[in-house]
Amino acid sequence: MISALRTAALAALVGAAALPAAAQDMPPPPAPGLGNPGRPGGLRGTMSQLSPEGRQALKQAMQSLRGDGTREQIQAARQQQLDILGAETFDAAAMQRAQMAERNLVTGQQQRRQAALLAAYSRMSAADRRVLAQAANQGRAMVQNRLQRFRDRLGNGQFIPPPPPGL
Repeated sequence: MISALRTAALAALVGAAALPAAAQDMPPPPAPGLGNPGRPGGLRGTMSQLSPEGRQALKQAMQSLRGDGTREQIQAARQQQLDILGAETFDAAAMQRAQMAERNLVTGQQQRRQAALLAAYSRMSAADRRVLAQAANQGRAMVQNRLQRFRDRLGNGQFIPPPPPGL
């Protein structure tokens, strides 16, 4: 019994000693940005800067777009393209029809989103619209900076993709 307790205590001490080293190996938390709603400056951060009326208008626009089944239809259309692509014989006409079906779904989704947002924007104050414009500009700049860093690494030969699994 005492031997089992000693073993458990020793294991706990060894595990506790490894915690600081493991914490040092962890990457730092990501910088605040617009893309993750859980981080300051994200969608929640932007929403918190809007007036209650502006938040309500934007919330209603977003909720009106949920649950219409378009996302599932788009995923099915994309899967159909992959099925055609992976078939033993390639049917270009079937692929073209599948691509057109996906394009129509995506276009319809975009039109509905723009109409819902237009209605929301028309009910918002100028200050709320400025907050959204500023957040969108910051988000665009963040994405452009990220892409530029990636392109710089790629151009300098620093980015080498890992080998496929099993090699």
